[in-house]
Formats: sequence, structure tokens, C-alpha cells
Amino acid sequence: MYGWMYVSMCLEIHVGVHTLKLEYYFTPSIAKLNVFLSLQADHLRQETLVQMSRILTIRQAAHGLLTMGGYFHLLRNFRTRLMSKI
Repeated sequence: MYGWMYVSMCLEIHVGVHTLKLEYYFTPSIAKLNVFLSLQADHLRQETLVQMSRILTIRQAAHGLLTMGGYFHLLRNFRTRLMSKI
């Protein structure tokens, strides 16, 4: 959100006395894009689970999911530490 506010501040277009902000025009499009990407990510996660159940044993799938969970936990911690330094 902060990045978008910075971009919108930098991309203001001055037309005569009226200021036309690009944020007004792009916000609905970005919201639609976020919804679309969220739906695509959900579909990809569901499809991954279906394929995992076909290919792997229950034990292998469980081990893989625990490993991925640990990896994403590390990524979240890294991101939090990185953002706190900025």
C-alpha cells in the first residue's frame, strides 16, 4: 500500500487547475487484478494438492507440506526483519 501511494504521488498529472490522479483510475483495475491473482493462486494450490495425492504417498505428502510450511515461515520472518530495517 505504501508503495502504491508513493507511485501515485509521483505520477500525478496536472491538467490546468485540476489535478487528475492516476490512483483514481488505476485502483479499480488493481483491485480486479488482485482478485484475479488470488483466485489463480487458490486454483494452483488446489491443483497442487490433487496432484500430490496422486503421485506421493501420504507420508511423503505430509513431509512435503511440513517442509513448505517451514520454508514459508522463514520467508515471512525474513520479510518482517527486512521491513523493520527499512
